[in-house]
Amino acid sequence: MHIETDDAVMEKLVEVLSAPVAGGIRQMMQSALNACMVADRRAYLGAGPWERTEERKDYANP
Repeated sequence: MHIETDDAVMEKLVEVLSAPVAGGIRQMMQSALNACMVADRRAYLGAGPWERTEERKDYANP
């Protein structure tokens, strides 16, 4: 999935998440984004980490 973004929005997001008071938000966003990336990788590959299936298309580092 490809999402086009506005650089100014991304810069503001990085600024907000880099603030010392945003520690909890930063950790929550990091966990959510990591979960999304794992799900996207699993969907693309057709298998989870260390899983062997006939549908598997490629390999990736876990």
